Amino acid sequence: MKIGLLLGLSGLGTAVAVCGAAILWGGGRERRAGIVTGLSWLGSFAVQQLGHRLDPNLSFLVIDIAALIALAGLVWRSGQVWPIFAVMFQALAAAIDGVRLIAPGMHRWAYLTGLAMAAYGLLGVIAIATLQAIRRRRSAEA
Repeated sequence: MKIGLLLGLSGLGTAVAVCGAAILWGGGRERRAGIVTGLSWLGSFAVQQLGHRLDPNLSFLVIDIAALIALAGLVWRSGQVWPIFAVMFQALAAAIDGVRLIAPGMHRWAYLTGLAMAAYGLLGVIAIATLQAIRRRRSAEA
């Protein structure tokens, strides 16, 4: 099995697990973050499958900016800190896509590594926020 495919499948599995947990067990903000992130992963996957019909660099940038705007809405209404970090990682992904669009000669390894760091950072923030929501709910029930 190629390393790229293995890394892609592990990333997809992580995204499904984290977004699914956020949707099932998180609070309202965690659910919205899980939905937004899950939809952006699905959109990116669709672009990869339709790559011959769409400009993938522009499409990824549009998807990441849409997710950034949606996550920024969570910051606007939240008194919690974690949505700021979620927006930060999503902004990093959008910036990397923007650089790739401006400089298509960007090394593929640098591009994919940067996106992986942004994606796993975002998923980590959502996972931690979901665990905190579960903990808050359990302590309120006790």
